[in-house]
Amino acid sequence: MKILHKIAKFRTHISLGILAIIIVSISVTLYLNHYNQIGKNLNMYNEEIYISGKISSYPKEDDDTVSFYIKAETCDEKTLSGETVHITVIKPENKISDFGYGDRVSIRAKFNQGNEATNPGEFDYKNYLFSTGAVAKGTTDLENTKRIPAKNGLGKIIYDIRCDFIKNTHKYFSSRTGGLITAIISGDREGIDTATSDNLKMSGIYHIVAISGLHLNLFVFAITYFISRLRIKRLKKALLSLAATLLTGGFVLVFTGFGLSVWRAFIMMGISSISAIISRDYSAKNSLAISVFGIIVAMPYSLWNVGFLLSVTSTFSVLVSIDVMRYAKNVVNLEKFASSKTVNTAVISVMSVLFTLPVTMTSFGYITVYSWITNIFVLPVVPYLLGGSVIFAFLSAFGCELPASILAYALTTLAEYIFFIAQSVARLPGSTPAVNVVSASIVLAYIIAFILSIYTAVRKSIKSALLIIVIFSVAVGGFLKYNKDDPLIITYADVSQGDCTLIEIENSDIMIDCGTDSLNVEYSVQSILSILKNRGIDSLDMVLVTHYHSDHMNMIPQLIECGKVKRLYLPEYYDFREIEAIKNRRILLEASLKYNIPVEYLSDGMSMQFSNGTRMDILSPSADMFCDNNNMSTAIKLTYGKNKFIFCGDVQTEGIEKLLVKDIACDVLKIPHHGGFSEKCDEFIKRTNCKYAIISCGRNNTYGHPDERMSELLEKETIEVYQTGIRGAITIYADKNNIKRIETIN
Repeated sequence: MKILHKIAKFRTHISLGILAIIIVSISVTLYLNHYNQIGKNLNMYNEEIYISGKISSYPKEDDDTVSFYIKAETCDEKTLSGETVHITVIKPENKISDFGYGDRVSIRAKFNQGNEATNPGEFDYKNYLFSTGAVAKGTTDLENTKRIPAKNGLGKIIYDIRCDFIKNTHKYFSSRTGGLITAIISGDREGIDTATSDNLKMSGIYHIVAISGLHLNLFVFAITYFISRLRIKRLKKALLSLAATLLTGGFVLVFTGFGLSVWRAFIMMGISSISAIISRDYSAKNSLAISVFGIIVAMPYSLWNVGFLLSVTSTFSVLVSIDVMRYAKNVVNLEKFASSKTVNTAVISVMSVLFTLPVTMTSFGYITVYSWITNIFVLPVVPYLLGGSVIFAFLSAFGCELPASILAYALTTLAEYIFFIAQSVARLPGSTPAVNVVSASIVLAYIIAFILSIYTAVRKSIKSALLIIVIFSVAVGGFLKYNKDDPLIITYADVSQGDCTLIEIENSDIMIDCGTDSLNVEYSVQSILSILKNRGIDSLDMVLVTHYHSDHMNMIPQLIECGKVKRLYLPEYYDFREIEAIKNRRILLEASLKYNIPVEYLSDGMSMQFSNGTRMDILSPSADMFCDNNNMSTAIKLTYGKNKFIFCGDVQTEGIEKLLVKDIACDVLKIPHHGGFSEKCDEFIKRTNCKYAIISCGRNNTYGHPDERMSELLEKETIEVYQTGIRGAITIYADKNNIKRIETIN
């Protein structure tokens, strides 16, 4: 009955909460249906579309492209009218383009909704575009783009101020420090180098380079402080504060590119100022709820925006931390403890990490274990870095070179301190364990934790706060499910039309082939590096090459260059009449020699034993076999307990004949030659008696793989088929007795 009484007491809050959830659900559902319909129309249209509109974002430029968002006004495909689309313009290398915010552009290009992630840990470009509100993307050439410069309105003036600030950071700072200063003031993170970005992410302080409410708070606090010192009536002070908030917030919104987290802070501050005018008590939690509700209803895609979600969860964590410290001070009589700045920083840091954990894990694929330590050391200096950067922006804008130079030196010292802390923490052992499978029970634990945190915020109960910490700790323990929990994990990566298989055994990480026929090999390499990072693999103990064709090995030299390969295994026998094979073999040997990588050679009869009882046998080719390189592919049989896996490169008729005399019974067969069909395939498939078949090939590839005859054969033999071109990366988990499960990206 006591519980029912409490529920009745908060029935208004519950009713409003349910109503808000219903409205948000309707808004999000309508937007998703609208977005999916646009995708279907674009696939049906499948032609170049003429589109014109106004640039609605700040252009991002590199050596050979410039990209921006436009609000479509007129276009061939009516579906895109009034929608935001992302445009990439290819320009001559090192040529500076003239695109600016507010310009009108006209282009003709093919549009789609971007590529989805098909490998673990891979960047999901489609989801990223979706989270920014863009319904499609298009690419065109600079020559095929018409531009009408924007008129000198207020937005253009603020954009010019922003451009001048970025130029000044390049003038007064090194590239690394300038990239950080530019990011925290303007929101432009393009200047942050990859190494620094990785350190900031792995140490858990990447949020400092994302524009957030801290910027707005700093500016508005400074202005409202001076207003509070004025000897005028309270109402006039409140009205002046509201005007200052709106003007300052509006400037920051435009200057930083209308970020969702700045919108959130802007709305909260507006509510705070209005509360002062109408003499109502201001509730930061209610203000946060109203701002989140309004943003999601108006911009449903914000629910997928990582920056916005981190901003909301971190803000809520700060509010809960304040309640906890207030309770400790006023109720538990720990005033000295609660008044300590160090304690406050520590509590806020830990709470922030715990509350943002669901977002960081699902978005980045790993956990920043020591981020609370980094935040304790870094958070106290961030306001000084931000405030100093703002002052520097004004000094440099007005040509005050001497004070700007002195301040730049001080800011460089603060930035170097942050870089040092981030790098030190990122290098600690186990700093970023990968997240594997999230079970429903763990998700439920997080939901309960958030409900309890709301209860704590309302009731200010220290017991509930402690309970939250316990539940979060249990949830974290559940999330810390390392990939090494399973004795054998095999991942067949999606490398388009190519081959790459990652095998994880206790104390050993092995890769069989790593190549693609994609024109963008660099992108595919980054995809493989993403898989390794997601799986928590620093380097590969063994990399085996089945044969010297590019679609099986052309990414290995770059993996060697990145320090990811400890030992390379190459085919001993190959068709040396083939120019491609000779060239690719030389490339691999030169890379291994340059980076001092040991090389061993594979041939029939070799066998390797691993610590957990896994055995790898080389079935072919032998010294007396001489034919083309496809048929001379190295065939490998992997045995772990009762489970057997076969990999046989691109073998066709002659190679299959040699394998038919061997023990090729297996549970999982990697179908040779990307699903191609040749003589003896029928007998080969039957002899393996496999339960599962893996086909590695690109979607809509020009070779027609998998061959229709192969598909019919596998169906006839009732073999369960997994194709990377359709399912993305395929991961098999096994113990000694059986295959536990098979997971796919799509």
